[in-house]
Amino acid sequence: MTGALCLGAAASIRGTVAHRVARVNVANPGVVVIEHPAGRLETRMSMRAVPGSDMPVFDRAGIVRTARPLLAGNVHIPGEVWNLA
Repeated sequence: MTGALCLGAAASIRGTVAHRVARVNVANPGVVVIEHPAGRLETRMSMRAVPGSDMPVFDRAGIVRTARPLLAGNVHIPGEVWNLA
């Protein structure tokens, strides 16, 4: 998760390699979607410029994460386990 936040922050800062390859959604400029082999992560950044500084300040950095089922199955528990109480 930390790596996703760092990548989302880097993609938000002009001049970084991540910003150069990122596709910006004009309707949602603070959202950076990171796609990977297992799915996708959506990061949300809120940053502002500081007068007299070249470094931006991030007021908010978060991740929206969805999970998909990795497996489904049955667990067989012997009847005597339930009678231990």
